[in-house]
This record gives sequence, C-alpha cells and structure tokens, in this order.
Amino acid sequence: METFYFYLFLIISKTGLELVLEWSIYLIVSIFVLITLRLFVSGEKFENSIRTALKLTISIYFDILKFLSALYVIFLIIVFIFFAFPSSSSCTRCNGDGQVDQADIIRLNEVKWKPGKCNQCQGK
Repeated sequence: METFYFYLFLIISKTGLELVLEWSIYLIVSIFVLITLRLFVSGEKFENSIRTALKLTISIYFDILKFLSALYVIFLIIVFIFFAFPSSSSCTRCNGDGQVDQADIIRLNEVKWKPGKCNQCQGK
C-alpha cells in the first residue's frame, strides 16, 4: 500500500505535472514542425507557412492543456472519492472487522492460524 501512496504522490506532485507538461511541449513542437513542413511542401512561402503553423500550433496547444487539466481534475476527484469513502470490507482476511475469528480461519482454509488481531490490516 505504501508503494501506491508513493506513486500517487509522484503523480500529484509538481514533478509529475512537470513531466506531463514537458511531454506536451515535445508534442507541440513536433506538431509545429509537421504543420510547417506540410504547408511549405504544399507551395506556400516559408514565412507564411511558419506564421500559419504557429497560429495552428498555439490553438492546438491550448486545446491540449484544457484537456490535460480536465483529466487531472477528474483524476483528483476519483482519488478523493477513493480515500473519502473506503470500502467497509477492504481486508480479505478479516472482512474489515479487524479480528480473525474461527469462521475466517475455516473460510480461508488456514490450519496454522489462531483467532486474534488481523495481521494484514493491523486490526483497522
């Protein structure tokens, strides 16, 4: 579970956001180059193709940023719901009650276990 928190922190942290923005900038630069080359090959002057490509690329960039920010907000909402409303039977050993009883031992077919505090969820 601690690994999950680490990845969650990495995604939510500034480093994770910088990584997303860095990849989006690479994407935008490649789109700009492709649009410029396409316009230049189609017969426009190089200066006009750069201007047109720059306008289109800026428009595409802001559309991508809107999309990424919407995805990020949706992700944060899902994470909030996941932590705000945990499942009542999240532990598979004790079914969420914190204690392993004889019925749990029989259900899990563990002959070496003894009734007591659950070791998987630490009785939480």
